[in-house]
Amino acid sequence: MAHFFQRDVLIVCSCGSLKPLTKLYFCRHCVVLRCGYCVSHEVDSIYCSNCLENLASSEAKLKKNRCGVCFDCPSCFHTLTIRASTVSRINTESGQSGSASKTSYKSYYLACFFCRWTSRDAKIPDQSTATSSNWPEHENKYAGRIATLLEYYKVITLRERLEKENRMFLHSSRRTYQHFSEKFGLSAMIARKRAGLPPLPPLGLGREDTSTPPQITPAEASEIVEQLPDDIFTAPVDLVQLTSLSQRFVIPDLQPELVADLFPLHKQLFIKRSQRCRVCLHNIFKPEYGPASIKFKIHLAAYYYVPEIRLMDKTTFDKNTPTEILLKVINPAQISTTVQFVQLLDVPLESFTTETIRSEDVSEPESLERKSISGLVPIPKKSYPQEKPRPVKIKTNGKVTLPDAVVSLPPRDDTAEYDDIGDTNQYNDDPAVVTWRKGNKVVIKISVTPNDDLESGDSVTVGFVMKYTYHDKIISPLEQKEGKDVTINVRHFLTVGNIKQ
Repeated sequence: MAHFFQRDVLIVCSCGSLKPLTKLYFCRHCVVLRCGYCVSHEVDSIYCSNCLENLASSEAKLKKNRCGVCFDCPSCFHTLTIRASTVSRINTESGQSGSASKTSYKSYYLACFFCRWTSRDAKIPDQSTATSSNWPEHENKYAGRIATLLEYYKVITLRERLEKENRMFLHSSRRTYQHFSEKFGLSAMIARKRAGLPPLPPLGLGREDTSTPPQITPAEASEIVEQLPDDIFTAPVDLVQLTSLSQRFVIPDLQPELVADLFPLHKQLFIKRSQRCRVCLHNIFKPEYGPASIKFKIHLAAYYYVPEIRLMDKTTFDKNTPTEILLKVINPAQISTTVQFVQLLDVPLESFTTETIRSEDVSEPESLERKSISGLVPIPKKSYPQEKPRPVKIKTNGKVTLPDAVVSLPPRDDTAEYDDIGDTNQYNDDPAVVTWRKGNKVVIKISVTPNDDLESGDSVTVGFVMKYTYHDKIISPLEQKEGKDVTINVRHFLTVGNIKQ
C-alpha cells in the first residue's frame, strides 16, 4: 500500500517559500501558485463556534472578541455546558401544627464533561434560570485604569493617523475628483445640504485636531509590598491546588495562583476569512457568510488544480549507487493533462517568479486596462506590485535521473475507483517509465544517486521540475474567446530516504 509523506514532498511557491501541496493556492488569473505569505487576508465574518451567532466587528470589539453566552472551562479550556439539578425545599404551612410540604425546583450550574470542573468549584451560586447571561462576572479591580489607558491611546492613534494622511496628501500627485470625494466626503456634504442639515466640520488638509486625550494620572512606584506568609518556605507544596502557566496566561488580567480562584471564561470568537492575491487582487479563497455553512464561494486550492506527487515508500541508499524509487502522480482536475519531468537547471528561474503574471497566450492586450472593484477608475496592468521571490533554502544532495517521456493523465473520475477492468492500453506507456496505471493515477519510476559526501543516516533530498498542462477557462468579458492550454512549471523537492547505517 502506498504511503503519503506530506512533509517529504515540498513545492516551491511563486514567492520562494517551501510548502506542501495542501498549504498552497492556485491563482487562475496569474496562473501561478500562492501560499499564505503571498496573499492578503481579509475578515469576512465574526462568529461563535458554539452557538453560531454572527457578530458585527464593532460589537465583537466591544465584547473584547468574546461571546457573551458561551463559556470555556478554565481548567482544560473545553466548552462548558449548563446542567440542571433538582433541589427540594420544605415549606411549613401556617395555621397547622406539624404540617409541612416539600417543593421541588431546578437550579442550574456550569459543568465540563472533560475534566469534571463545575462552577460550584469556584463557589459560584447556582442560578434559577438556564439563561447564560445571568452568570456573575469576575470583575478586575483595575478595570477603570485599563479603560482610561485604552481611551488615551486611541486618541493618540487617531491623531497620528490623521497626520500621516495629511502628509500623504501633500506629497501625492493624484488629485482627481474621485480622490477628493473619497477623502473629504463630498457626496455626504451634498446630501446634508439638500436635507437642510448644517455642514460637518472640515476634514483633512488644514484641520486642527481639537480632540484632547483624557487626563490620566501617571503610575507611581510604591514601597509598600504585600508581605509573604510566614510558612511559605516550610509549608508543603500541593501542586494539585496550584494553577499551571497555561491556565494563568489565558486570564492575563487576573492570573490566579490557586485552582479555587479559577472562573469560567467567555468563549473566544472565531472568524471566517477570505484570501486575495496580492498581484492581481482577485479572490482565491472565499467562504460562505453563514457560520453554519461549510461551503465555499471560491476555493482555489492548489490540491484541485496541480497534479499531486506522492512518494510510495522511503528507501535506504548506498553512497554513489543509483536506486530506483516509485512516485505516484494523481490528476485532481476534471480534464485530462500531460506531465513531464525535467531537471532544475533546464528551466530558467524567471518562469517561476511573480513577475510573469500570465503567459503570452492568455494575457490581456496592452491597450486594455483592468477595472477596479467599483468599475470607475481604470487601473493599468503595470501598477500591480511586483515582489522579489525569496531564495530557496533547501539544498539537494543527490542526482536524479528523470524519464524523457510525456505521461498522459486522464481526468478525475470517482467511479473509476470501483472499475477493475480499466482500459489502460490506449496510452501506450513505456514499461520502463510507467509501472502502474488506474483511472487518474499513474506510478512512474525514477532513479536517485546520493552524493559521496553523505554520512550514514543522512537524509537524501532531490529536486526536479514538473511541467504540466493547465487549461485556462477564464474568459474576458471584453474578448469572447475560449480558454487555452498553458504549460506551468512547478518545482518539487523530495526527501526520498536515508543512507544505510
